Amino acid sequence: MRTILLATAALLCVTATAFSIDVNVGPAVGVKGTVNTVAPGTGLKTGFAFNSMPDLGLTTRVMFDKDMGIGFLLDVEMTGYAYVMRPENEDFATDANTFVSRHSYINIAPAFYLGGLTLGVGILLPNGLTTKSIDGNNELAIVGTQASPVLEARIGAMIPLVRSSGGDLNLTIRGSYMLGGHFTDKVNYVLNSSNPQSAGLSLGLNYLFSVVK
Repeated sequence: MRTILLATAALLCVTATAFSIDVNVGPAVGVKGTVNTVAPGTGLKTGFAFNSMPDLGLTTRVMFDKDMGIGFLLDVEMTGYAYVMRPENEDFATDANTFVSRHSYINIAPAFYLGGLTLGVGILLPNGLTTKSIDGNNELAIVGTQASPVLEARIGAMIPLVRSSGGDLNLTIRGSYMLGGHFTDKVNYVLNSSNPQSAGLSLGLNYLFSVVK
């Protein structure tokens, strides 16, 4: 992963020098709330959850036409999706039988940059999964299937907060929607089976250092 990032950055710098384009690279952090968009079936209810860890990554912005605000973005990040599964009948839902699933991914996400608006796709590579009850005493084993690589559609905005000759501090807002399920097949939960498919909304910051002008 480190070698790929360094090689990509080097290639972008060489290309930028040859074609007189601007390149900015820097760290990014964000908080995200997500929800399962697939109905879990009779007896279960799904719900919204915040990720326990922030998204962390590296953002590269290449500006082809700075006056018109046209460019390309590449985010490489550690990201997550979380959602709640509990009994549909609230009288029976407790902290012991309400589960939160947390999926971790490595995300490689190219996007178009149009005057601060971003539109792109993320390639999500599974990096871990936990499913635990809210009280922390029960962990649900997901067996018989595997976490699946999946694409996500992404749309958002990058709003400059502070600009200097050395770089820019930006506020980022992004919505995402998975184009497939978290797993290769349906997963058996306590009361039913489904293949969750998530959507999310994130708010974050990045600082993009000016590498090539």
